Amino acid sequence: MGSTQKYSLKWNDFTVNVASTFRDLHSRHDFADVTLACSDGSTLEAHKVILSSVSSYFRDILKVNKQLSASKLKEPS
Repeated sequence: MGSTQKYSLKWNDFTVNVASTFRDLHSRHDFADVTLACSDGSTLEAHKVILSSVSSYFRDILKVNKQLSASKLKEPS
């Protein structure tokens, strides 16, 4: 049979690059993949990965509802 090859993928300065990428995503809406509806009727475009990384509330909602097209979220009481 064929020979087995192993590959090693390494990303130099991973922490710096991830932080920079998150800052860039936060300021841009190119890849926004969720829209949050506010109680005043306004909406905000956001990134699921950023919401999930900073909020266990959003992480839990997004984890359970992977295929949401629209959802009303209430502030926790």
